[in-house]
Amino acid sequence: MTTLAELISTQKYTDLSDIKIIKAWFIDNNMESEGINLMAELSKSKFDKVYLQLKNAQTWIPIVPDVYESNKFMKNKVSKEEGKYLNKITQSFLLGLDLNDDLLNWAKTNIPNMNTPTAIFVPMVKWLKDKYKIEFADKVL
Repeated sequence: MTTLAELISTQKYTDLSDIKIIKAWFIDNNMESEGINLMAELSKSKFDKVYLQLKNAQTWIPIVPDVYESNKFMKNKVSKEEGKYLNKITQSFLLGLDLNDDLLNWAKTNIPNMNTPTAIFVPMVKWLKDKYKIEFADKVL
């Protein structure tokens, strides 16, 4: 029986990824059936995570206010275009998605030059800061 430790020690001298080492362990030890069972468990785990993201989105998306409309009469107003982009970023956050290149580029270019809108979904603002290192100019949150 080949141990995982043996395979890991050979990894130092090869360019094999962790997943290829694990795959080799299952094959070398004639444990493909166990690997298939593990795949089923991993599939269920991934399904559960995606389902929770969907439930979260179904709960929040209908009640999160439109950034432009909510800030029309507030101190920190946003333009229609800014509101449109901030709404898309909020939806991406709620769906558990990474920002696409267009949204990410817009956010990097514009958000650091904007004050935090008065009415905005705060968890999204924190997510932008933590995940992308993007903050509003006034760094209120």
